[in-house]
Amino acid sequence: MKKFILVLQFLAVYFSVPSQTAADGEAIRNIQWTTKTVAPGVVLKTCQQVSFFNSVQSISMIEIDTLTAQVDFKIDCSSSEYHPVSVFGRRNNAIAAINGTYFMTTGSSVGQSWHYIKIDGQKMFPTVLNEFSTRATGVFTVTDGTVDISTWNQDKEAANAGNAQYALVCGPLMIDDNVDLEMWDNDLTNIRHPRSCVANTADGKVLIVAVDGRQSKYAAGMSLYELRYFLRQLGCVDAMNLDGGGSTALYVAGEPNYGIVNRPIDENVPGKERNVGNILYITPRNDVSKPYILSGKSPGGVGGMRVWLKAGGEITKNESNQLVAPYIFDYTGYNDFELKERISGTKIIWNDDRINSHPTLAFDSASLLASNRKADYSTFYSVNTINKNGTFLGFDEYGSSHPKFRYFLMADKNNVYVHDGSNTTGGVNYAFIPYQDNFNADFNLYSSSYGKKYDTFVLNGKEQLSTTSNFLTRDYITAKLQIGARNSYPVTINPVKDEYYYRGEVAEIIAYPDTLTASEHVRVESYLAVKYGITIDNPEYRYTASYGTRWWDGANAAYKPYSYYITFIGRDDNSGLRQLRAKSIGNHILPKDGCLLTLIHADNNIANDQYFVCTGSTTDDLTSKTTLNLEDGSCEVMSRHWKFNASSSPSQPFGVEIDIPAALSINETNIGIVVKSGTDYTFYQGTLNAAKNKVSVDNITVKKADLMYLALNKMNTGIENLSSGNIKILHDKDNHTISVTGLQDKSYALSIYSVSGILLYEKSGNLQHTSTAGFGNGVYILALKNEGNQIVKREKIIISN
Repeated sequence: MKKFILVLQFLAVYFSVPSQTAADGEAIRNIQWTTKTVAPGVVLKTCQQVSFFNSVQSISMIEIDTLTAQVDFKIDCSSSEYHPVSVFGRRNNAIAAINGTYFMTTGSSVGQSWHYIKIDGQKMFPTVLNEFSTRATGVFTVTDGTVDISTWNQDKEAANAGNAQYALVCGPLMIDDNVDLEMWDNDLTNIRHPRSCVANTADGKVLIVAVDGRQSKYAAGMSLYELRYFLRQLGCVDAMNLDGGGSTALYVAGEPNYGIVNRPIDENVPGKERNVGNILYITPRNDVSKPYILSGKSPGGVGGMRVWLKAGGEITKNESNQLVAPYIFDYTGYNDFELKERISGTKIIWNDDRINSHPTLAFDSASLLASNRKADYSTFYSVNTINKNGTFLGFDEYGSSHPKFRYFLMADKNNVYVHDGSNTTGGVNYAFIPYQDNFNADFNLYSSSYGKKYDTFVLNGKEQLSTTSNFLTRDYITAKLQIGARNSYPVTINPVKDEYYYRGEVAEIIAYPDTLTASEHVRVESYLAVKYGITIDNPEYRYTASYGTRWWDGANAAYKPYSYYITFIGRDDNSGLRQLRAKSIGNHILPKDGCLLTLIHADNNIANDQYFVCTGSTTDDLTSKTTLNLEDGSCEVMSRHWKFNASSSPSQPFGVEIDIPAALSINETNIGIVVKSGTDYTFYQGTLNAAKNKVSVDNITVKKADLMYLALNKMNTGIENLSSGNIKILHDKDNHTISVTGLQDKSYALSIYSVSGILLYEKSGNLQHTSTAGFGNGVYILALKNEGNQIVKREKIIISN
């Protein structure tokens, strides 16, 4: 027995945690934090591999200044399942989030909390009875916007946490009102683990802290006594422990690695995020009109991407225009994508200014980018061509009975094939999309979501395939991503050796580990469509910025007829989007390409975030013309015209370039554009280029809902000084007649228009004493032109009884 006691004493000494020392306190107070402001009054602080408590520590922390930050503290939980903190955070539009209290991990109650949770005034879960004296000793509450950390007991639970709108019970409670409390004494308290906690400081700050652990030479973790000592050095007067261990994860919107800023450890895998049952999070305050600018740049402001490839400034090239690694950005931090050569010396080539002044990466069918790391992918976006035979994206499976490639997208000589990821040719569910003209040269926006309940594939915003196969979400499948991969199941009988490698150009690729929400889909697709000038094949599509601002609302009846060849300039800081010059590259739903419009910001700089100007056109035939009656004359214009939307009124000055169809006859001297704002028309003189196929106009300003026309011939506006000087246009409202007098022997042409510009009557020749009848009550515009087609007189006529 004595020998056994001695062994226990040895183990206790060996595994005991040294007491905190003054040197530890000094080391903590002198930590050189890496800081980043993620919202006004909200700061992310991180330190890695610092030394105190005779150990290595890595800590991530959100500091919220409650005196300046306009945020709401909230709680979210699951009643029948659980999710990673990053998924909870993104779905709640959280600025930051951390795992909450303890939860059940097995059985039919998986995800349910062990402790009391209250959300929006409603009790969600009770506390398990034997937890009150052990772990359920503290509560975090939000009452009318005020946060508090205090003690918890059965009486408070019976009172339903009083008037609090939100409450999260956990513990042990370490500090209350500047007093260190006794804690449940067991391994949870005494042994070092990863830790999550929430605390208040004396000067009005709330700290949300994640302490990494269980990772040799990176992070030892802390005991609860060490954690309390650490928080004391930061000035904390209240502090409550949250669920820790493998659950510890701190999310910050817009950050890499799905937004997780610490290094979690689940199942002894560093960097792996565990599913949890609930979170504590902050989100922009409801009464603030515009949310905060979240840290980092992400497509459409939607963080959490697994892979983000951009043919942009981050990717470098050598003197031979060949790419230099890494080619692609792996947001889990591994960056292990490599160029795989089918033929020695094969390279992926950089193409400058390919679309909308953005470069692309050109694949040559014998090379691909591949990752050797297995990962889950559920949502995928790309902007690319598939202009020849080739497979674009492949997933190399592990764990299935048929370890073959499963394909998202491929092509042959006649069709684009959309696969659902089955093991047979074309998949159990597949779609054939016949090639259309723009597949040969233009770029297209593709997106797909492989969720647990549905699969969809979208081309330019139009759904092509929807299935119920659980592609890449089955438990026994994880996959490696290969871009430009070869198909294991050719769709032709005798394929050439490289037929199913991708040939084409890639502008951008984004892959997420889980299924995005509907609003997130719209924001990512809008970001790509705006950046690359791709009009979504859906006239009712709502192009939406990262904050939810509506750039263009195709569902609006006033804008739907103009939702073709949509072009944007503007700025969206959350996406890193700067569109100083933009042109729509076309849309295959239009039968004729031509008369495409380019917008150019006048100062080559857009000062304000969320500023934009966008315009879309009608589908009128390019050779069709009509006439507008201006204040000082008339103007022949092309029937196809544009409508504007702008974030400010009037807009900042910008320029316009319009491609002129060859079949369109123009007056080279009097060409330009006409902007209609309300009932007012403004003519802007244009400049024709040397090839006579493009007109340019500078320094235009527009208001929301203004219309723009291509002016083909602006009539001279002066009134001719006729010899008689007695030309009169008369009307008889009783007999509904209009007459012209005083013309003498000269020949003229008389045109009568409605106020909307529709030609109602026209007659040429000697009109002396000519009159015409049959005009009902209304307002008419009369234009009298001489033999040189110049307007010599213009008058508004009102006929009424």
